[in-house]
Amino acid sequence: MIAAAPLVLRRAELGRYSALHQMSLEQRLPPRVDSDAWRLDRFGDEAAIRIRDWRRGERVLDVGCGFSTLPTWLHENYGVEAWGADDFGADTGYWRRNQDVDAYIQKNPGRYVTELVGNPETSSLPPKAFDCVYSKLGVHFSPPPHANIWRHMELLLSDRPGSDLAVIAGCRAQTERDPNRGLERLDDASAIEDAILDRRRAGVPNSAEFWRGVHARANPLVMSPFIYCAYVMDVLGVPGDIPGELRVYNLCLNPDVLVDPWYVDAKRACFARDPAALRKITFGRTFALVLGFQRGAGA
Repeated sequence: MIAAAPLVLRRAELGRYSALHQMSLEQRLPPRVDSDAWRLDRFGDEAAIRIRDWRRGERVLDVGCGFSTLPTWLHENYGVEAWGADDFGADTGYWRRNQDVDAYIQKNPGRYVTELVGNPETSSLPPKAFDCVYSKLGVHFSPPPHANIWRHMELLLSDRPGSDLAVIAGCRAQTERDPNRGLERLDDASAIEDAILDRRRAGVPNSAEFWRGVHARANPLVMSPFIYCAYVMDVLGVPGDIPGELRVYNLCLNPDVLVDPWYVDAKRACFARDPAALRKITFGRTFALVLGFQRGAGA
């Protein structure tokens, strides 16, 4: 039996506000209310469209699709066989009360499975069947840790070299209204990043015990995109370096990297250790982390 080609990291970057602005000028997607949440959702669509070269006849799966128009858009514009997986609010009943799920599924050309990804033993999704498995702003709604979701997505991905696994996740680099506590969180994230680098340089894998300790402090998605990227790479067994530009202190120095431009001021204030400036800033702005993995040349 031929082993599946290993995954390699192809893309790790943060959503840029300039990309949102350019997209609005191009009017590539239908207009909606210009709220923070919708700007991020529009960025997620655009990032997913550009994350890879889509090819006619491919089978692709949108994990946590909700009522997204993206699977239909990919089918109509690239000729892919589009699938979607979501429970459509089965736990709360909210979507089923306020949206007609059956009508949505019937009017769209994709094939929809009403379940949450993360439990391959009970899943009705066919394993190793998809040329691309992606999640656009879906994984971050699941409670951490996300290891079961990432592993299940990898099991759904075809063994063929060139198959893609991609996630666009909304991140909230949370701090506190108390400026001193905000600085503590920033320093805590930086210390974990240093520990990850030290262990990798020493050839020591970041064990499950190590990650349990990290999750006991906070969700990696609200600590640092660098930490979350390292976590996912360890979960999937992906070798290689974690992009240094994802480190939390590097974000302080990049005025273009975050979706919400006001968040830049907060990061600069943290970097400058300026409590007076921090008291004037609202923390917890949202940005998007884009992670893309691909099957390599073979094992």
